[in-house]
Amino acid sequence: MQDRVHVLARPPFVYALGLVFTIWLTKVYPDYLRFEGDYFLFIISTLSLIFGLSTASWGWQSLTDRNVDPNFKPVGTFVVRGAYKYSRNPIYLGFTFLYIGILLFYKTFLLFITLPIILIYIRTIVIRKEERYLERVFGDSYIKYKKSVNRWM
Repeated sequence: MQDRVHVLARPPFVYALGLVFTIWLTKVYPDYLRFEGDYFLFIISTLSLIFGLSTASWGWQSLTDRNVDPNFKPVGTFVVRGAYKYSRNPIYLGFTFLYIGILLFYKTFLLFITLPIILIYIRTIVIRKEERYLERVFGDSYIKYKKSVNRWM
């Protein structure tokens, strides 16, 4: 039996790789991959960045307040307080909004291609493995939690 979740690439790395690749490609081909933006787009980008940073930080703090290491380590405590009262994956939710905010700032169409690829990986690989692990470790209490709290928001 596994005592922790094993994934090929951890989510922060996946989001960072997507950002670096997308920004690089946008700089190499700016005439083809960028769109026009105005003050409204800047405000949406800024709000997305603020929401993303706040949500990811709150999720991280909710785990560390209960002495849970968010780095794919074995867990002994089931956290349902703080951000986890409203989302089963507040850190990934925060990373997603950070990603959107940064790429809206760069005004790149690639946001609409790279983000779905990242979210498919996070959902089908990472979250699926995490949820199986938590069901195995915490049993019915985690299953009940899954039914009462949404995955994202």
